[in-house]
Amino acid sequence: MPLGVIASSVTNGRATAGRLLYLFSVCSLYAGLLAAVAFGADGFVLPLMAASAVFHASEYLAIVTLYANRRKTVGSPGRFRSLANRWPTFLLFYIVALGTVGVVLEGAGSLWAELWLAVNVWAALVHYSFDGLIWKLRAPAT
Repeated sequence: MPLGVIASSVTNGRATAGRLLYLFSVCSLYAGLLAAVAFGADGFVLPLMAASAVFHASEYLAIVTLYANRRKTVGSPGRFRSLANRWPTFLLFYIVALGTVGVVLEGAGSLWAELWLAVNVWAALVHYSFDGLIWKLRAPAT
């Protein structure tokens, strides 16, 4: 299946080096995760899941960064435009703060580490559901 996605991109004439690199990396990641689960390679599942989370977070922050850069000059004035003008500083602060909280709670003991994991899983599920709603709203029929 992953090779089919890559082949489809090549055959429909939309293949660029960046697109192919992206498709190859995401397909490899998820194919590896599926293979690890299918073959019971438990030692690979958690690292691959963490890699997929980092991959998705990087994608998402890249999309939001593109949107923020566009909002510096386009759209109505408001809080997001104010934030967009300070986006690199905000993004750096966000990444450092989130990482710091994770490290502190991980070192605080297993109960806090489990709570941190639970909050992250909950946030990911909320993120995915809102993400779906946001993209559905772009369709004129919605």
